[in-house]
Order: sequence, then C-alpha cells, then structure tokens
Amino acid sequence: MKTIFLSLFLTTLLFSSDSFYYAFGKKVEVKKLPQSRNLDDANITYYQTQNGHKIGVKHSIIIGCEKNTPCLEALKKYDIVAIEKLSPTLYLLTLPKDADPFEVSNSIYHEKGIKLAHPNFIQKRQLR
Repeated sequence: MKTIFLSLFLTTLLFSSDSFYYAFGKKVEVKKLPQSRNLDDANITYYQTQNGHKIGVKHSIIIGCEKNTPCLEALKKYDIVAIEKLSPTLYLLTLPKDADPFEVSNSIYHEKGIKLAHPNFIQKRQLR
C-alpha cells in the first residue's frame, strides 16, 4: 500500500507543472526543459506544453489593454525593466532576468484594464 502511494506521489510530482498560460480561454500547462548550451539560445528558456510542443520564451511579456483604459497604472507595482508600445492597446514589457514570465503575466492578467497578458513566445522563422 505504501509503495502504491509513493509511486502515485512521485508520478504526480514528475508530471506536475507550475507554469501555465491562457490561450483562447483555455489553460495551457508547460514544463521547463533543460537549458540549451547553444549561444543563440542564451536569452531563451524552452518549455514543453502538455501536447508535446516545444516553445521558447524570452524575459518579456505582451499585454493588451482594454480600449480607453489607462492600464499602465496597474503595472507600477511590478518590476519591469522597459515598456515598449506596439500599438494603441498593445505593449511589450521587458522583465528582469530572474523573473518568471509565466508568473508575472498571470498576475498582470488579473489587473483591472488588462485584456490579455502572456509571455513573448519565440517562433522559428519559416520560409514562404
């Protein structure tokens, strides 16, 4: 009985994930992958989704504000290195190297005036 409980506990720990983001209204859990030794990947952390997709994340997040809402006021309590305006309602926020982009984006998502917040995902370039 103890071995079954221990096996279940270890399996839960192994496959549990504490990082997630929301995509199209659904929670997507991710698991951190080992860091690459490639110098091009030095500023990118890789994760794997529950569907097995590999995603790269830099130390930045993208937020979308509701129209006619001063959402930047809500960001003052967060440790943000830089804010770049991408459009009238879309911003790119650069985070410190030690910040978890998933944790910060999930916290910001719950702030008043924020419509979307997620890590800045890296995608491979594809030739058309």
